[in-house]
Amino acid sequence: MTKHAPEKNVPVFQMVVQQSDNMLDQLRKENDILKDQVDDLIEQVGSKAEADDHIMVQVNNKVEEWKVGRFAREASLCVVR
Repeated sequence: MTKHAPEKNVPVFQMVVQQSDNMLDQLRKENDILKDQVDDLIEQVGSKAEADDHIMVQVNNKVEEWKVGRFAREASLCVVR
């Protein structure tokens, strides 16, 4: 009877291996989807940073304009005094 017991377990083992393979395939697919999502998010963050850099350059330019205008006004006030 013990000789036949391992043979009876073969279909069970095959089923377990098949289920494990199916689960592994599903997890790989999910992993690929998540990797794609991470790549998309990294790209979005990079794009946002580039847009922020452009805005900061414009803000800095405007601040410099205001500084020049302020210094010009201060100079004209000093002349008037």
